Amino acid sequence: MIGRYQKIINIIKSLYGSPASERRILRKIDAFLSYRRSGGIEIAWALKTLLEKKNKKVFLDYDSLKSGKFNIQILESIKKSKTFIIILSPGSLSRCCNEDDWIRQEIKAALSHNIKILPLFTDGFDYKDLINLPEEIKELANFQGITLNYEYLYATVEKVSKYIEET
Repeated sequence: MIGRYQKIINIIKSLYGSPASERRILRKIDAFLSYRRSGGIEIAWALKTLLEKKNKKVFLDYDSLKSGKFNIQILESIKKSKTFIIILSPGSLSRCCNEDDWIRQEIKAALSHNIKILPLFTDGFDYKDLINLPEEIKELANFQGITLNYEYLYATVEKVSKYIEET
C-alpha cells in the first residue's frame, strides 16, 4: 500500500517538481547576516530587504528562525550559506572574548565550514577590535571587507550582491 502512494508522489514530482516548501528547504542560503543587536539590527534589516529585491535568499534570525532550538537552526543555516556577512558596528566584537558569545560562535562556524566571509564595516567601527580577537576567530581580520556608506547605500548593496555571486 505504501509503495503505491510513493509511486504516485514520484509521478507528481516528475510532472510538477517538488512542493514549494521542499524546494525552499533544498535551496542554499545566499547570505547569512550576523550582527550585534545594538548597532547592527537596522543595517541588517535594510540589507536583507535590499538583497531580497535582488532575488537573494537571506537569513536574518528575526524572521528566518522557526520553532525549535535556535542554536541548531543558526549553525545549520550558516552551513547552508554561500556567504557569511558580518556587520561590524562600534563595539560589535567586544564580547567575542566570551566563549558563549553568539557572534563568536557564528564566526567560528563560518570559518570552520569554509564559508565565504564578508565583513561590512559601519561608521565608527574601530579596526583595532580585529587585532584582539580570540585565536579561534582571529582569521576574521584577514578578510577583505566593504565599508558601508549610507550616502551610497544602493551602491554598497550592489557591491555586496556582486560579492555573493562570485564563486
